[in-house]
Amino acid sequence: MTPYEVALLWASLILSVSTLFFFSAVTSRRSVVMPLALFVVGGFVMYYAVTLSGGQFTISDLPNAIIKLFGRLF
Repeated sequence: MTPYEVALLWASLILSVSTLFFFSAVTSRRSVVMPLALFVVGGFVMYYAVTLSGGQFTISDLPNAIIKLFGRLF
């Protein structure tokens, strides 16, 4: 896997988890600072992934990276 695909997978994982944490914090009336900080980190990782791609990021790269990851694991 290329560094672009690895960064893309990490970014999508961080953004997904931070979204879940955000909604959990809002419904439990807790502070949303940590989920927002995690979302910002995920955004920076996504920006890093897009710069690694040379500006040719397409949304179809994410499913392809997930398929490659499962192909390597199994």
